[in-house]
Amino acid sequence: EITEEDIQYIMARLNPDIFNNRCSIGNTLHRCSIIYHTNGEINGMTIRVSRIVEGISQVLDDILESGKSLLLLGKPGVGKTTLLRDISYRLSTIHNKNVMIVDSTSEIAGAHRRAHHCVGESRRMAVMDKKTQFKTMIEAVENHTPEVIIIDEMGTINDAKAAVSINERGVQLIGTAHGIHLEDLVNSPELKHLLGDNHSVILSAQECKSLGVESKTRNERKKDPAFQVCIEIISKSHWRIHYDVAKATDACLHLCNERTRVHSIDFYENGLRTTVEVFPS
Repeated sequence: EITEEDIQYIMARLNPDIFNNRCSIGNTLHRCSIIYHTNGEINGMTIRVSRIVEGISQVLDDILESGKSLLLLGKPGVGKTTLLRDISYRLSTIHNKNVMIVDSTSEIAGAHRRAHHCVGESRRMAVMDKKTQFKTMIEAVENHTPEVIIIDEMGTINDAKAAVSINERGVQLIGTAHGIHLEDLVNSPELKHLLGDNHSVILSAQECKSLGVESKTRNERKKDPAFQVCIEIISKSHWRIHYDVAKATDACLHLCNERTRVHSIDFYENGLRTTVEVFPS
């Protein structure tokens, strides 16, 4: 049973800056989320242990070197931020890119004034309020001339529109969002903008005939996606990579007569295995 003394012991070791009811622990990457009672007193907390897995992003070097923007998609706790840290390290040290991390609640690079060594030579801009994260994303591009922007947990329409703006300015964007499959974003009111947004259009009789469809309405993508590549992190040992997000999005909207492909990577103790599947299956 957790006692009041236990809570006070932990609180005394947390960083004093608490944003969105969460903060980091000392100079570590670990995070504590606080649960408040209705009277304002602390009723409990959740401690998330952050990890550093060196070299985990090496298999993505072809994507990172290409300059294409990359979206990491997965449910909470599946390892998106862990992968993001190693991508930051590889881009800033091995590939010598000017990398700027937009760090909400100091989760990627820790709360210390100097960014944690796990992100290499990357610079970091702190986000004081999650609601203004999109403003910091744009500020990073306009004021600090980065070649790469790293952003964790895009979850609002404003975040998505900021991502679109960054991509249109020619800056490589590496970001994460909650979800399991690409189809989840296509149908998301907030995040469908990351995939170019979509709207309903009316087809003429001639268009219906040429396309071989009976329905006179269908959903179409409005513009190019903010990300060219998407990785569905299904689990810590299983990834699915969409190398052409535009085609995959169109396939989800049933706009492609031909199906596209998704590449799967399975990690084992002694190596990995890659396979190619038809998408949608």
